[in-house]
Amino acid sequence: MTELPFKDLQRASQEITERYRMGKSLSTEDQKKAYVVVRMPATSAVIRRVLREIKEPVETVLDLGAGPGSAIEPLLEHFPMIKKITLMERDRTFIEMGKTLFLKEEVDWLEGDLTLQQTFDSHDLLLISYAVAEMSEGQISRLVPLLWKAAKKFLVIIEPGTPGGFARVKKIREQLISLGGQCLAPCPHSNRCPMEGSDWCHFSERIERSSLHRGAKLGTLGYEDEKFSYLIVAKNPFASSQMRILRPPMKRSGHISFHVCTSEGIKIQTISRKDKEKYVLAKKLDWGDDL
Repeated sequence: MTELPFKDLQRASQEITERYRMGKSLSTEDQKKAYVVVRMPATSAVIRRVLREIKEPVETVLDLGAGPGSAIEPLLEHFPMIKKITLMERDRTFIEMGKTLFLKEEVDWLEGDLTLQQTFDSHDLLLISYAVAEMSEGQISRLVPLLWKAAKKFLVIIEPGTPGGFARVKKIREQLISLGGQCLAPCPHSNRCPMEGSDWCHFSERIERSSLHRGAKLGTLGYEDEKFSYLIVAKNPFASSQMRILRPPMKRSGHISFHVCTSEGIKIQTISRKDKEKYVLAKKLDWGDDL
């Protein structure tokens, strides 16, 4: 994979940001090369964070709209017993990049447009990350039952942590529940989503930037915070968490308050310093954790 001159990398990085804001896929060779530097680290970090919610073993995975393979390392790390990762991607350039970057015997690549598929082979886990934004509502609603049918254990959806990204995840959630899906995360229940109005459910993952990454994005900080919305739906019943922390904790003198999602709706949960044991544990919790 030929490296880009630095000025071309900066330009392509800006183009990537603009195209993502418009819900458009990448169109040039330079944009796809720049993706590996400026977007792939964040995408991989978010996938790694989301996979932490799955405690059961997984042996086979189908990654749809896989790009250059951002999910490969997180999957191999989290599921050490994994036997096969199949990645479907419509862009030949991304496939060639992925084959160059990840020489893993567990990995198979398929060239194909997931929106045109009539069926998918069954796998323990199906993953579709940062790919739904490029689809129409009709394409999404047609695709969801096909994904659900092919998922033996879990279906994982990841989208940008924007109002639009969450709206797509929320709609997919409703459809999957109607098909019998059980919400594993972030939702602590499979009831109607209580998030209404201008609010949206999203989380944040901090990514350390390399000097090249920082320069390409014209950044001054050594890190960036990637906002994301996600959904994990399971085929079988399981013991779920009781509360999910929806915002950064509010730490005050003598107590910590948490904005949480529960089966009874969104609530404020306060833990006082007087309750020493709970307070010690509460100080370690952060946005996105179970309470």
